[in-house]
Amino acid sequence: MKILDHCAGSGTTGHAVIELNHEDGGKRKFILCTNNENGIAENVCYKRIEKVIRGYKYTSRKKEIEVEKLPSNLKYYKTEFIPKLSEDEEILSSKLLDYIKEMVELENMCEIDGNTRRIILSDEDLNIALTEMEESGVLYIPSFILLTNEIKDSIEERKLEVVTIPDYYFTEELREVNEL
Repeated sequence: MKILDHCAGSGTTGHAVIELNHEDGGKRKFILCTNNENGIAENVCYKRIEKVIRGYKYTSRKKEIEVEKLPSNLKYYKTEFIPKLSEDEEILSSKLLDYIKEMVELENMCEIDGNTRRIILSDEDLNIALTEMEESGVLYIPSFILLTNEIKDSIEERKLEVVTIPDYYFTEELREVNEL
C-alpha cells in the first residue's frame, strides 16, 4: 500500500506509517509533500521522520524518548517553481521542430514532398493529411500523437504507411537546455 499526504506539515502521517509497519510487519510506503512554508519541510517534517527512523518517539508533551530503531529509509527531494511560458516565448523543442523534416529525410533516405510523404505534428495535420494524401503515401508521425481506431481504419482504407518519428532526434540538445 502507498500513502500520499500532499499537506504533510509536521510529518504525522509518515510517523504513523512507520510505526504501523513496525507493529504489524507491513511494507507500506509513503510520500509526504509540502510547500515548505516557513521551512516546515526541512525544519520539522524531515527532522521528525529522521528521528523516528533513528529510534526516537514523540510523547504527548512533545518530549522525545529513545526507542528501538525502525527499519526505514528517507529521501528528500526539493523542486523549484517553473513559471508558465507566455505564448510569445519560444522554447528550444519548438524551434527544433523546424528541422524535423531534414532529420526524417536523412534517416529514411527520402524527400518529404507533402503529397506522397508528409510529416504530421498535430491532430489537425493528421486530419488534413487523411483528406488530401494520395493513396499508398507515407505519414511520419511522432509518438505523442495517438491514433484512434477510426483514424487507423482511415489510414488502412487509403493504404497509407505510418512511420513513427523517433524521439531521439534532438535528445542531447534538449538535455543541454534542461528541456528533457
